[in-house]
Amino acid sequence: MPKQATTFDVAPELPTPKRRIPRDWTESIVDVFAFAATTLLVLVSTRVWIFDIPTQSEYDFMKNLSIGLAVVFWIAAIRLDLSAKKNAEKLFETQMNDYEVMRSKWLELASQKLEMDAKKK
Repeated sequence: MPKQATTFDVAPELPTPKRRIPRDWTESIVDVFAFAATTLLVLVSTRVWIFDIPTQSEYDFMKNLSIGLAVVFWIAAIRLDLSAKKNAEKLFETQMNDYEVMRSKWLELASQKLEMDAKKK
């Protein structure tokens, strides 16, 4: 296992870019609602079992409601995914800036240590 770069004994580790940040509860719940709304739309459209609505006005209302819910939840899911990708990019930029600062400090300390070792000999 590599030594952690908690001190200036070892060089700091280069951060790795990620496609997106991990999912949180909000994203998971919105995804579940999006799938549920899509399932409701399919069940209403095929008039399966309990959704076999006899009157056309009630059927149109249920169909339009399920279409609306599916669209709203899928737009929210896509928007949350895009914001997670943007946040991952910002996090990587911050980590790279921190890495560059730590790397330059480490190089300075390493060169000072080498100079001190050279002077001792």
